[in-house]
Amino acid sequence: MRAETPSWPVLNGVKVLFYLWCLCIVSTNLSLVYFLKKSKSFFRQFFRWVFSICGKLICYFTEHLLLILILFSVLITEHITCLAGIDFLLKLWYNQKISCFLVILFPIHGIIKKISEVNMENTEFDVFLWANEIDEIKNNVSAELFLFNKNYTPYKIKYSDKLTGAVKSMFMQEAVHFIIEEADKGLECREYEKADGEENVIYRTSLSKVGRAETLIHLIENEYKDIDYFSENEYDFKKVKGIIAKFTYPGEEGMKTFYIAKLLPASSALKGATSWEINGESFEPFSAEIALKMPDDNQVAIVDSTIIVFNQAKFENLFQYDFKSQVIAEAKAKELTEKYKLSFAEGLTLDALLADKKPILKKVQAMDIAEEMPQDKLLDYADEMQLGLMTDDAGSIIIMDDKDLTMFVNLLNEDYYISPVNGRRYEIKSKKLLGEPDGEPPRG
Repeated sequence: MRAETPSWPVLNGVKVLFYLWCLCIVSTNLSLVYFLKKSKSFFRQFFRWVFSICGKLICYFTEHLLLILILFSVLITEHITCLAGIDFLLKLWYNQKISCFLVILFPIHGIIKKISEVNMENTEFDVFLWANEIDEIKNNVSAELFLFNKNYTPYKIKYSDKLTGAVKSMFMQEAVHFIIEEADKGLECREYEKADGEENVIYRTSLSKVGRAETLIHLIENEYKDIDYFSENEYDFKKVKGIIAKFTYPGEEGMKTFYIAKLLPASSALKGATSWEINGESFEPFSAEIALKMPDDNQVAIVDSTIIVFNQAKFENLFQYDFKSQVIAEAKAKELTEKYKLSFAEGLTLDALLADKKPILKKVQAMDIAEEMPQDKLLDYADEMQLGLMTDDAGSIIIMDDKDLTMFVNLLNEDYYISPVNGRRYEIKSKKLLGEPDGEPPRG
């Protein structure tokens, strides 16, 4: 007759006793030989140890039942608001030292809090919800303008009260109305990194990925007092890259902020010294130092840690950011640093230099780095061309700026040449590989 399988509680009970027995052996240094010789003494000591541990656990669970319930509510329901209860109890522990049991819960609390922060960071930004929110409180929004140059240094600039409505309209309301109106026509918001020039699509990306935009926002928010006012007498408008409007409005948890940025091409400015104005039937001297034609299209919005891209080409021009080029630059930089010993000035990286210099990146992209000349031959080639390629004591090639990088890449591409006719050195801008010669040269 077939034996009946032990019930679930019996099997798990045996397993629990076995695990406790193993734990007891490890913690009390009881060997298997001792067990075989003195089994009665072993079981007596074993169960005494088990009952002692169980008794302590029951005391702790009873004493801190509220804390246990809070912890399990967080773990089971994943409601982050329950962390407030744990925070309160942790403060009691710090001040009054309730019990060492909280020491066990402290790292768990930290882990849960960290997970909640990561989840909040990864929450997808809803641009349509944001646009509707701004449209509802548009009359309570205040605006401030900044110009920034090609080095992404911001400058404060005032504007007349008569332009308040125009500033809000051209920067904020145009963007918000576009999102709301086009949403009914199927407008989508997709990741910029997957952009493929689709129609009726705006893009989003993380502010942390766009270094120049992140730097600009950081300076405006954290070094506001040190930002100068723009004046044509002190600063050259030709060096201005763009304009960014900072909008502030009251939110549920204090003041909230977002930014709208636009590219300012050099052609958008008219200087008073070389411009006239028509007044009635006659020309008159231009009354202002500079006249500016403000772009009326939507380009870039920055909301918290998210960048919304309305115009891909102008966004990339505005912040010198090209994701695809950056990925290629990082891959090629890895290949170059694996084959060649390079030393960079503080704050410089090869991938950043390559991403900033698209002609150099294009040249490197066409190379098969593994097949290029080794470092010793490259240095000999540089000496033969009498170029100032420097090395440090360890033999690493020193790259101080983009000029050194250009020289290094040109050497790799064999773009320097000494004429055998006149002995002069040349930098080759373009070259074409010739095929194998066909027969002897045509000589008489």
